Amino acid sequence: MPNPVRPKKAKPSVCWYAPLQLLRTSQQVAIATVFGRHADPRLVEGITRDDGSRSGAQGATPFGPYDYSNQPEPFWIDYISDTGDGWDATYTVAYHAAQDKLALSTSETQGDGTKGVQTERGSILIFGGDEVYPAASLEAYETRLILPFEHAFPKGDATESLRLSPHVFAVPGNHDWYDSLVSFTRLFCSRGSFAVWEAPQQRSYFALKLPQGWWLIGTDLQLGNDIDGPQHAFFEQLEKQIGPEESIILCHAEPNWINEKIYPDEYAYRSIRELEALFGDRVKLFLAGDYHHYSRHENDSGGLSPLLPPRE
Repeated sequence: MPNPVRPKKAKPSVCWYAPLQLLRTSQQVAIATVFGRHADPRLVEGITRDDGSRSGAQGATPFGPYDYSNQPEPFWIDYISDTGDGWDATYTVAYHAAQDKLALSTSETQGDGTKGVQTERGSILIFGGDEVYPAASLEAYETRLILPFEHAFPKGDATESLRLSPHVFAVPGNHDWYDSLVSFTRLFCSRGSFAVWEAPQQRSYFALKLPQGWWLIGTDLQLGNDIDGPQHAFFEQLEKQIGPEESIILCHAEPNWINEKIYPDEYAYRSIRELEALFGDRVKLFLAGDYHHYSRHENDSGGLSPLLPPRE
């Protein structure tokens, strides 16, 4: 990987245990938690924002998923969660996401690399939570997320080489919620752009209809590990559009199946379990971040495979 010239605005890693940083972070967490309990911005979003959504190529539809089902195959998706707390970590992830192709070695890879797995840059980029550290703000997103992605994937060359529908969708994590989701909404939910990707997302949760009967669903758990009423209503309506033989990838910001076992008194995931029950065994894969390390889990039948992506 080339070593780029660091821009002046590049940020170092967060000094998490520095006294002033601990104080600032604790204040932001406390404020966000109080406001989240008493004035959930998702409820306002549900009233003020249109439930329509845009397809990958056809324009607006009245309450439906973002439709990529007719896009050329193979259809690749990039999934990045816990993007890094400083220039080195975030640029490293962004650099690899920017490559046209990546050759990944496996246990069968030969010395010349001929039997590795060849991947392609995705037509869609999914951010799986905690897109910025230590806390969300417009300045933090600009310097800690957008800046390294723009340098790894400079404007000018990238747009031409991207495959069709270069879109980005984002699941908010707890760090994205520390300013009550204000900055996240401006960046990802205003039909703007992120680096060279378009951001068609209108809410903090979304559904994508993919080729070959697959769906990808991103939720917003807020800070209270909760699916709000308008969000649940959206997914209830969506469920009617998903056939019994189709398959779902369900993306949460955190691994609820772990947290509710380790911290049963802290995490109450009733609304999430209701949502998972709504989709039933059509859910074939869970994706989650938050733990900052790679881990793969399967149930007894091997049907569900929750996966935590690596941090770097």
